[in-house]
Amino acid sequence: MKNKVIRSILICFAFFMTAFVFCPMVSEAASVKISYGGKDYTNTSSRLKVKFGSTLVSEAGYEALEIGGVYMAPYVDVLSKAGGMELSYDETSKTISAKCNSHELIMTVGSKNATLDGTSVTLKSKVLDVKFLSTGVSKVLIPVEDVCEKLTLYCRMTESSLIIRNPYKLDYDGNTVLYNGIRGEAFYNHKKLSLESMSFIKLDSTIYASAIDIFKQLFGYDVTFNTETGDFLATNNDIATSVSFIAGESSFVYKKNSTVKTIALKAPTKLITKNDVTVMPCIPVNEFLDQLDCTNSWSSTERLYYIQNENFFNWSVTAPAANNKQNHIYKATGKYNMIDDYLGSIKLTFYGDLQTAIDKSTISRDKNIIKITMPSSVYLPAENYFDKFGEIVEKMEITTVNDSVVVTLTCFETTEFTYTTSDKKLCINLIWDYSSLTGKISNYSMTIRRPEGVFMNSVSNIDCYDAVSYKKVFKIIIKGDYTDFYKHHPVVINNNNIKQVKISKSDAGNTVITVYTKSLQGYKIYKKDKYFVVSLGKPSKIYKNIVVLDAGHGGYDFGAVHYKVNEKDLNFKMIYTLMKSKFKSNDGDTKVYWTRKSDTFITLDTRAKFAKKVGADMFISLHMNSALNTKANGTEVYYSVSNNKKAKSGLRSSILARKMKDKLISDLGTINRGVRTAGFYVIKNNTVPAILVELGFLSGDKDHKKLTDSDFQKKATKSISSVIKSIIKKYPS
Repeated sequence: MKNKVIRSILICFAFFMTAFVFCPMVSEAASVKISYGGKDYTNTSSRLKVKFGSTLVSEAGYEALEIGGVYMAPYVDVLSKAGGMELSYDETSKTISAKCNSHELIMTVGSKNATLDGTSVTLKSKVLDVKFLSTGVSKVLIPVEDVCEKLTLYCRMTESSLIIRNPYKLDYDGNTVLYNGIRGEAFYNHKKLSLESMSFIKLDSTIYASAIDIFKQLFGYDVTFNTETGDFLATNNDIATSVSFIAGESSFVYKKNSTVKTIALKAPTKLITKNDVTVMPCIPVNEFLDQLDCTNSWSSTERLYYIQNENFFNWSVTAPAANNKQNHIYKATGKYNMIDDYLGSIKLTFYGDLQTAIDKSTISRDKNIIKITMPSSVYLPAENYFDKFGEIVEKMEITTVNDSVVVTLTCFETTEFTYTTSDKKLCINLIWDYSSLTGKISNYSMTIRRPEGVFMNSVSNIDCYDAVSYKKVFKIIIKGDYTDFYKHHPVVINNNNIKQVKISKSDAGNTVITVYTKSLQGYKIYKKDKYFVVSLGKPSKIYKNIVVLDAGHGGYDFGAVHYKVNEKDLNFKMIYTLMKSKFKSNDGDTKVYWTRKSDTFITLDTRAKFAKKVGADMFISLHMNSALNTKANGTEVYYSVSNNKKAKSGLRSSILARKMKDKLISDLGTINRGVRTAGFYVIKNNTVPAILVELGFLSGDKDHKKLTDSDFQKKATKSISSVIKSIIKKYPS
């Protein structure tokens, strides 16, 4: 209940803020100079417009003013529109006579004393003859709410207005009542609605409403009502539910599927006739809604009843015998789900019998349209359309295209969503954040609820994209097993490039969030309040600097081999295995991509083109040299004259080569063989500043020992990384 109340407050706040931002303020706080009782005053209270129903009755400049803690308005504006009102003013005695609703109230200017139906009463404020000094016009002001109450008129103060209405004339339980009490409206599925028959009213401490309004207008049930007998029946075939009762009795019959229950009520249903015309079966709202899978709460301040469906539809057929070729979608459910405080969703679940087909399902979003495609599937229930969701989704349509089932969701706005496939079920949650004016949790591509006590130091990630596999996948790893946590707090998707998100547990017992994308995406992860959020986009949009590191050779291409040591292994160990820690995958401005992350063969053309594909700023290929003469030792760095144009950053291949050579010689103490030019394919056919480093001679009598020494390898890795960082600093892209 606490969450319901908080959620209600936040919804009201969001609607108020929307009105505040986009609508002009109708209450005014500018000062007005007035005079009464022989003294002049400057009144700075907000001026409230006076309305009778929806009709504006106050004149501009003479709205209601707060005087002495009570809102006062000209008596003519307040009372003249009331039904059957007889209104007069005696200039000599300075008295006002108001007759309506079988009451007569006589008030005197300058006094709190009055008579109501011949009995002395005291008003909450004196009746005042007020002169508005800017116009010189005098008006007789009365305490609005107090006078309305005494004359059995309905009066309610809002942020901008005083709203007055005639009372309801209600006939029920053998009595006739002029009702001027609470009139509430419905906030259904987070959308405020006006009720056709009658506003919510309060009788004997119980909130009542027309059963026809509740079941037909709000819930979309089919309704029949016999005004003579009081028999009421509401049915909803989408969820196999019906409700029936006889107005005036203290019970109702609730049927769901084959289960029938008679529910006893603490407050009876009522047959009420309003204003001698409308005959209504009325129900104690709370007791009924508690039985109908609805969350509900009443805000006495806002005079709004908050109602939210928990079940929209439940369509199913008996599942046929399963096979390994076709997935049978035999059940579809739609329900409202509170994922978290203030975070609601429409949860749609489709039940099948072939997990492999469910796993191959795809989802796409184009503006406000979300499509789910389930391949190798057939949809079996007869029902395939629904449009009574509330404010998030306008409609859902289920069709068959070729051999696939396609679910098309038309949302009112571009909508965030979660998406999971498990246990032969496909589940999508369409998300709405009720603490946000836009309904969105954030403007990030992904929003991940952060488990209690988990911070960024517990989060790492792996970019699975390389020049070999071209896997469009990255993984976010959270220390600890939170797989059950994320079943209740699914990852929220807000990017059209994300195809699927899967949650699993690693062999080390950590939580792995695997993100599948349609194309190569750069990403960054941040902590934001109670979430981890992910920015997603083209690498050049996400990262300030992009570097491609290439471990020469690989797979069946061993490179140089001396003393049973393979060049490909040394290249890979230094430029990838040891280098990974130098460029953590979520570091701020620099992103490193590797052409290979395993012992795999890659063509030279693929290596060269990879830099352009990822939008790199530089390309560095690491190799070990070889010669027949074992006396050949030392470091040399190559660039191609065919690829030495100045980049936008000002960097050239020749500059990168010189900087790299100087640093390696200085740090490692190897023989300086200089910067050289060559037409090596990976540097000649590249599109960015590119160099090829021959770190040393694997065949050399001095270099071999160094190149195979772990300390030397670490020093070499550190030197290369420091050059990269210094180049980025001096030549920012």
